[in-house]
Amino acid sequence: MKRTKREKEGKHISDEKLANISTLDLLTLDPIEISRKTSMTVMEAEELVCRVVEDCIPKIQSVFLEEEKFFLTTGDREIDRFLSGGIPLGHVIEIAGESGTGKSQFCLQLCLTVQLPRMLGGLEKGAIYISTETGLSTKRLFEIAKGLTKRLKKEYPNVDICLDGVGDRVYCVTCVDLEEQDHIIHFQLPVALERYNAGLVVLDNITSHYRAEYDISKAYNQTKTSNTAKSGLVNLVNRSRDLVRLGTHLRSLASKHHCAIIVINQVSDKITYDTETLLDLNYQGAWFQGWNHGEYPCKVPSLGFVWSNNIHSRILLLRSTLYEISHMSPSRALRIVFSPFCAPAQIDIDIRYEGLFSIQTILTVFIVETDMSTVYKSYIGKKAEKQTKSNSKYISNFYSDSENGDASKEVDNSSGFKKILQKVLVLSSRGITFRQRHLMKDLVDMLPHSKKDTKFDMKSKLYHLNEIAELYNCNNIMFFEARKHQDLYIWMAKAPNGPTVKFHVQNAHTMDDLHLTGNCLKGSRPILSFDAGFDMEPHMRLVKELFSQIMGVPKGSRKSKPFVDHILTFSYADHKIWFRNYQIVEKTPGKKESLCSNADISLVEIGPRFVLTLICVLEGSFGGPVIYENREFITPSKMRSFIKREKSNKYHNRQIAEAEKSIKRKENVLPVDPLSNNILFKD
Repeated sequence: MKRTKREKEGKHISDEKLANISTLDLLTLDPIEISRKTSMTVMEAEELVCRVVEDCIPKIQSVFLEEEKFFLTTGDREIDRFLSGGIPLGHVIEIAGESGTGKSQFCLQLCLTVQLPRMLGGLEKGAIYISTETGLSTKRLFEIAKGLTKRLKKEYPNVDICLDGVGDRVYCVTCVDLEEQDHIIHFQLPVALERYNAGLVVLDNITSHYRAEYDISKAYNQTKTSNTAKSGLVNLVNRSRDLVRLGTHLRSLASKHHCAIIVINQVSDKITYDTETLLDLNYQGAWFQGWNHGEYPCKVPSLGFVWSNNIHSRILLLRSTLYEISHMSPSRALRIVFSPFCAPAQIDIDIRYEGLFSIQTILTVFIVETDMSTVYKSYIGKKAEKQTKSNSKYISNFYSDSENGDASKEVDNSSGFKKILQKVLVLSSRGITFRQRHLMKDLVDMLPHSKKDTKFDMKSKLYHLNEIAELYNCNNIMFFEARKHQDLYIWMAKAPNGPTVKFHVQNAHTMDDLHLTGNCLKGSRPILSFDAGFDMEPHMRLVKELFSQIMGVPKGSRKSKPFVDHILTFSYADHKIWFRNYQIVEKTPGKKESLCSNADISLVEIGPRFVLTLICVLEGSFGGPVIYENREFITPSKMRSFIKREKSNKYHNRQIAEAEKSIKRKENVLPVDPLSNNILFKD
């Protein structure tokens, strides 16, 4: 290519005139200064500077970025839409909530969705599950995988979906202490992310080891009693430093490997004060803690404000503990506290066999598989049927072997397997006495279908018993409440929807107290005998049905014996229920005589015995409106106060009588008898 005349002249000028100037001068000096040193014109100097600058700056090239996925699906379209796309990648997301809200199940579901094809919202990658308390629940993982595969095949029939080997792509490790947890997260986790091509990391949970290693309450106590505040706040400072270090490392891993890191956090009770103002930290903390003002019970995520500043998003899983009057199942919700992708909001959810889903998805997707009446009652809010009506079909006769089968069983038409429906949770409160504890033990021995639990600490929030019953798969609750180490109350309830009946126990005698002869097999089934007084009033019919379900042993129960050798009698007299236990004694004259021919049958009382006074009937399970109240019932405290007052009045009346008697003696003085010896022989 031939050069133009101007280029030749420019090159010739630069060769001759730039002999006394360096490249640094061309980039730093003004064109006027360059023209003075090189004898060039100002125009030539400006042109030269522009050419040098153009050569130093690289050419602008168009870069086509590869399309990258930014969200991981949760397995539910409504929840994904609620989260503005799903679980964000490259971020640290905290899932907090109370025990039993479904935090671990939600993470297990995410461990499955990360393995889905990209067209279904997955990443086609594995998951790493770091556990700090219990290991990975593989049974529940495969249950969710089975339900998720079945649902996705119906929604996407043309897509090849196979989650049979899901366990091979979920890598689990358990940490026994905080030192091992830090070593795994800081040294082994970065290597595992590259080696196993993981797109999800779950830390379940982050709180347990920090609570064990750093006792914050002890630190506060040291602060109050120590001479220097430094020694008292050492644990707080060390914990804050470790949390900041951990949060920085997790954010770095999430950004570097473009994966989602889920951290499960526990909650603790929040101490509120009536004098809180808008400027208090406790009041302002509700914006990033998740619980609204006035919401009860009020909880706060653990690890404080330091950890809240080291995460990108916070999600709360909520579960109501108060059961509705309409006997609906307890409601669950997913609440977004803060997130860079969406505003704070809340959506109703529920946990099914297939996993965690929104209510809208359950009504639309699972409407074919689920009974419409159940879904409508549970989630739309229609008034449900009374619990006594729904339970009456199980109470007709526990011991009849008719064509319909045992009333305490429910037949599954798909498999023909009969499931035992009745199971009783038996527990007591604190402060129960020796006699009351032995009475409870006698009743537990008579109920092979019962589950005995430890003492319940609270006496005001009894609705928490429904959660304990659900944990042990019990649908009946018998709670012994002790008051002032001398009064005993028994609560009997159908969990979780009610009703609930409260009794006052009097004249309680255990088997050891009675010293009665007789014996019955442990775990044998009783015959329930009710007085005709139970059929006179509606509330007594309800009590009769409740006794039948709790005290009656279902046929085929796990620990029951195939014998009926004792009778439980319930007599209603003087507005009280009298309970007795009798053994069936058979005396046959011949060795092989049948029971119905010449057998002599008698009843022998073997105990225990007690008297119950009905106090009230609640429509829900330890909650709801009062549908019956015994207005004639007087509490034992009032009776003792009345007796004490009567004794006090009796003593006071006796004192008044003595004072009046002394006054009368002074006023009614007898006249002197002139014939008395004192007068006659005075001199």
